[in-house]
Amino acid sequence: MAGGKAWLPPRWFIKTFWHMHRRIVRASRGRKGLWPPRPGKWGALRLTTTGRRSGEPRSVILGYYEDGPNVVSMAMNGWGAAEPAWWLNLQADPQAVVELAGGIRREVLGRPAVGGERERLWQRWRELDKNLDAYAARRPQETAVVVLEPRPLGGRGQRRADFLGHRRGNQGAKRRPPLDGRDLGALEDVVGDFEGRTHRSILASSCQQPAPPRRRALPGWSAERPLR
Repeated sequence: MAGGKAWLPPRWFIKTFWHMHRRIVRASRGRKGLWPPRPGKWGALRLTTTGRRSGEPRSVILGYYEDGPNVVSMAMNGWGAAEPAWWLNLQADPQAVVELAGGIRREVLGRPAVGGERERLWQRWRELDKNLDAYAARRPQETAVVVLEPRPLGGRGQRRADFLGHRRGNQGAKRRPPLDGRDLGALEDVVGDFEGRTHRSILASSCQQPAPPRRRALPGWSAERPLR
């Protein structure tokens, strides 16, 4: 360490490592390259944001730890000077998707930690990386601590999501737990939506039935005169 700044590998090496890591996660469909945090170690997740210019999904692999229901990362860009693209995307549109090890998927909202919250979360990063402050000193601006918190659904949408997630989570079990009152209410919502769509489809198809073929007139007969 010189001048209070920790050593880092060349920038080209860091970027090559990022590309390889993303390819491993993509090729394995998330079965490799993602891992949960462990005591004294951070985990790895895949974050998908919406490109602020293209409007297309953009995915990146980030280090993280969990803080209650939230996921915490840093906009450190491999400790390069520029702000990472994913953080600029989140500032333009905070809605994103997080994928964790084990196929866990969460819809989240991204925001910067400020004030006392930032100091507390930064201290937790210090516990995971003793060189954190030395790395951060390499950047010309403050490194944002990014909080990815669950996106609220609320009301009927929340009940529906909870119900579907609950049933999918028990697909591999030999015996499923009985439905409780909340599940029954959500089930009614799902069935009601299905019945409504089915009813509308039947009505639409009945209104679009082809007209019966017109009788072909024979020579010497009027088109309006019935054939006998």
